[in-house]
Amino acid sequence: MKDDDPLELLDEKEVAHILSMSVAELRKWRYSNQGPPWLKLGRSVRYRRCRLVEWIEFQENVSRELAEQVSLSSVFPGHQGQCKPDR
Repeated sequence: MKDDDPLELLDEKEVAHILSMSVAELRKWRYSNQGPPWLKLGRSVRYRRCRLVEWIEFQENVSRELAEQVSLSSVFPGHQGQCKPDR
Protein backbone atom coordinates (compact mmCIF):
# COMPACT_ATOMS: atom_id res chain seq x y z
CA MET A 1 0.00 0.00 0.00
CA LYS A 2 1.07 3.59 -0.57
CA ASP A 3 1.92 5.99 2.28
CA ASP A 4 -1.15 8.10 1.49
CA ASP A 5 -3.56 5.15 1.41
CA PRO A 6 -6.16 5.85 4.16
CA LEU A 7 -6.79 2.12 4.53
CA GLU A 8 -3.17 1.23 5.22
CA LEU A 9 -2.80 -0.57 8.53
CA LEU A 10 0.39 -0.61 10.58
CA ASP A 11 1.36 -3.15 13.21
CA GLU A 12 2.79 -2.41 16.66
CA LYS A 13 6.41 -2.68 15.54
CA GLU A 14 5.90 -0.20 12.71
CA VAL A 15 4.12 2.31 14.94
CA ALA A 16 6.69 1.94 17.72
CA HIS A 17 9.44 2.58 15.16
CA ILE A 18 7.65 5.68 13.80
CA LEU A 19 7.19 7.03 17.35
CA SER A 20 10.77 6.08 18.37
CA MET A 21 9.60 4.01 21.30
CA SER A 22 9.45 0.37 22.35
CA VAL A 23 6.54 -1.91 21.56
CA ALA A 24 6.17 -2.46 25.32
CA GLU A 25 5.70 1.27 25.93
CA LEU A 26 3.17 1.47 23.09
CA ARG A 27 1.26 -1.41 24.70
CA LYS A 28 1.29 0.38 28.07
CA TRP A 29 -0.23 3.42 26.39
CA ARG A 30 -2.92 1.25 24.83
CA TYR A 31 -3.78 -0.49 28.09
CA SER A 32 -4.12 2.89 29.84
CA ASN A 33 -6.23 4.37 27.00
CA GLN A 34 -3.47 6.72 25.89
CA GLY A 35 -1.63 7.05 22.61
CA PRO A 36 -2.87 6.84 19.06
CA PRO A 37 -6.20 5.23 18.17
CA TRP A 38 -5.99 1.54 17.34
CA LEU A 39 -8.23 -1.28 16.23
CA LYS A 40 -8.26 -5.01 16.78
CA LEU A 41 -8.63 -7.42 13.89
CA GLY A 42 -9.02 -10.87 15.37
CA ARG A 43 -6.04 -11.17 17.70
CA SER A 44 -4.00 -8.51 15.92
CA VAL A 45 -3.73 -4.86 16.93
CA ARG A 46 -3.45 -2.44 14.03
CA TYR A 47 -3.18 1.31 13.59
CA ARG A 48 -4.45 3.23 10.58
CA ARG A 49 -1.63 5.31 9.15
CA CYS A 50 -3.95 8.30 8.59
CA ARG A 51 -5.15 8.22 12.23
CA LEU A 52 -1.57 7.95 13.48
CA VAL A 53 -0.57 11.02 11.47
CA GLU A 54 -3.61 12.94 12.78
CA TRP A 55 -2.76 11.93 16.36
CA ILE A 56 0.87 13.06 15.97
CA GLU A 57 -0.25 16.42 14.53
CA PHE A 58 -2.72 16.88 17.39
CA GLN A 59 0.01 16.15 19.96
CA GLU A 60 2.23 18.73 18.31
CA ASN A 61 -0.50 21.39 18.46
CA VAL A 62 -1.42 20.61 22.07
CA SER A 63 2.24 20.68 23.11
CA ARG A 64 2.80 24.03 21.40
CA GLU A 65 -0.30 25.57 23.02
CA LEU A 66 0.66 24.29 26.47
CA ALA A 67 4.23 25.54 26.08
CA GLU A 68 2.97 29.00 25.13
CA GLN A 69 0.58 29.11 28.10
CA VAL A 70 3.20 27.92 30.57
CA SER A 71 5.92 30.26 29.37
CA LEU A 72 3.65 33.31 29.24
CA SER A 73 1.98 32.61 32.57
CA SER A 74 5.32 32.12 34.30
CA VAL A 75 6.67 35.41 32.95
CA PHE A 76 3.38 37.33 33.22
CA PRO A 77 1.33 36.03 36.16
CA GLY A 78 -2.39 36.21 35.44
CA HIS A 79 -1.87 36.21 31.66
CA GLN A 80 -4.83 34.56 29.95
CA GLY A 81 -3.38 34.35 26.45
CA GLN A 82 -5.36 37.26 25.03
CA CYS A 83 -3.77 40.63 24.32
CA LYS A 84 -5.81 43.80 24.42
CA PRO A 85 -5.03 46.42 21.78
CA ASP A 86 -2.99 49.47 22.83
CA ARG A 87 -5.00 52.69 23.19
